[in-house]
Amino acid sequence: MPEDNIDLENIKEALHSSDFSDHLEKIRELKPADIADILDHLEEEEDRLKITNSLDEETLSEVLILVDRVIEEGLVRSIPDEKLADIVEEMAPDDAADFLGDLDDKDRLNSLLKTIADDERKEILNLLNFHEESAGGIMTSEFLPFPSSMRVDTVLKMIRSVEDFKDPVMYVYVVEPVTKKFLGSVSLVDLIKAAEKAQLVDLIEEDYVWTTVDADQEEIAKDFRRYNLWVMPVLDDQHRLVGRITADDILDVSIDEADEDIAQMAGTPDLLDENVSPLNIMKLRLPWLLVTLCLALTNSIVIESLLHEAGNIVALAVFLPVIMAMGGNTGMQSATIIIREMAMERILPGDLKAIAKRESFVGLTMGIICGICGSLISLTFMTIANVETASLTKGDVAKIVFFAIANAMTFSSFFGAAIPQLLKKISIDPAVAAGPFVTTLNDILSSVIYFCTAYILMYWTF
Repeated sequence: MPEDNIDLENIKEALHSSDFSDHLEKIRELKPADIADILDHLEEEEDRLKITNSLDEETLSEVLILVDRVIEEGLVRSIPDEKLADIVEEMAPDDAADFLGDLDDKDRLNSLLKTIADDERKEILNLLNFHEESAGGIMTSEFLPFPSSMRVDTVLKMIRSVEDFKDPVMYVYVVEPVTKKFLGSVSLVDLIKAAEKAQLVDLIEEDYVWTTVDADQEEIAKDFRRYNLWVMPVLDDQHRLVGRITADDILDVSIDEADEDIAQMAGTPDLLDENVSPLNIMKLRLPWLLVTLCLALTNSIVIESLLHEAGNIVALAVFLPVIMAMGGNTGMQSATIIIREMAMERILPGDLKAIAKRESFVGLTMGIICGICGSLISLTFMTIANVETASLTKGDVAKIVFFAIANAMTFSSFFGAAIPQLLKKISIDPAVAAGPFVTTLNDILSSVIYFCTAYILMYWTF
């Protein structure tokens, strides 16, 4: 939300009053992210335009890349081409490429590119050629390369003469003087502390982490987390420097990947589309719901068959939702934890057996505790409500509930841990494992375990 001294309700009221200029001055003093947040919360495009028309081009360049995509499209339509070109030139090359790549009007895109300065246009076009989810698609072409033979004092002098970069610079990159091959990097801190006559070759950090232009952004994000990076050089197939990826780019990638996982886990991929019609929403969601419907009907058939085999005892049907809920919730917990661990690459292929054993033990322990509580509560409920138990005693049904909960939670924990890893082995996104499909499978599993437990205890024990 915006800063505390900005009241959105007051802004909405002031937009159509005579004292709006006072509020406008306060808004202009805010950070671009706070201004973008205000724009996202205003319903009328006319009100948003009153704010954006008062902003300078530098501030507006940062605001436009932060606002919601649909709102951005509306604002862009109202900005003249000449002003929009100036705004784009204020952006970092990677942000400018993302911004222009989102323009639906290709004629306007071409017109803007012709207006932008030649050097910047070349950089933007180069970035637009890369896949948007690759290293080339998220990197910036702003970097500081220096030959390895250059002295520290000369490098510092050249850095002072460089115009401000749109993205912060924390490292200078060292290249071979003739071939221009990347040799390593030197942090600005080390550069400042070094002797003036020292050469860059003596300061190089050779143990660097790098990536190629076609590497997947998700793998790059994992490397940033694994090695605690702030920036990563991007090299071509000849090991020459073509760009760099900064931590703010990776933060955006991580958020996008998290949104994608959440959408898949919920079975609602339309969550990723900010401007989707109701018809397309139905097309995206229906396949998941139809699969769930078929599995749920299968579960009903299984329940009817098992209930018939168990003697159609009313008490068994009464407690079925409890068993299904406990099994489903336990499996979901296990699957969610495993998917997160896999995303963080904390699970290796050989860890399957150990993880399955651990989750089964955890499920069994929790199942025994929940089973004891469930059996006691069910016994109390049956006594107070006088539930029909046919040939069984109320204690017998309570015993069935105990064993069913313990078994269902144990098996659900095991499958919740195993299924995401098995799906990954067959090249299916593990996030799907926690969606409606597996949730319904857990229901079927819990039902079968419940009635099998009841059948075994009824005919083999009582």
